[in-house]
Amino acid sequence: MIIHSGTQTHEQIKDIPKEDNPLFKIQWDNNIDSLKQINDYANAKGITVCLENIGFNSVDQCFQDLLEIRKAVGSSLQFTLDFGHARLGEGAEEGIRQLGEKIRHIHLHDNYGKNDDHLPVGDGNYDYSEFIDFFKNFPHIITLEVSDISRDPQPILRSRDNFQRLLG
Repeated sequence: MIIHSGTQTHEQIKDIPKEDNPLFKIQWDNNIDSLKQINDYANAKGITVCLENIGFNSVDQCFQDLLEIRKAVGSSLQFTLDFGHARLGEGAEEGIRQLGEKIRHIHLHDNYGKNDDHLPVGDGNYDYSEFIDFFKNFPHIITLEVSDISRDPQPILRSRDNFQRLLG
């Protein structure tokens, strides 16, 4: 099961680190409590919970935040590495480095490096070439995530075909 941390709703206070912002602390603690409940319930049902990296407008702003959340929630919490989101933040290389073996799911989509477009693979300008071996050796699930397909299957089929070509 893939989940997101809560949306960042606290006000940014200029020149005050988020850790010292009482509104952020309340939201962080509520997020941890919710994720603990979700993770405990899922574990009791034999379901693995994967927290997805969001980075923008989310309680988790970086991969280190995800690791701190896992530390607070429990070691059974795993991760979904969203390559499009990572590109807009610290980069997928950093996500792989920090999250490593705890990555159980990948979301793959394209963008132009400015917005979370969720374009079919190959429709943006993301260069996935350095990740070919990672994808080929990834033992878990890779999901091609494409937005706004409505009833037309062509975008997801194009994404699949482009991904298959990428893999060789």
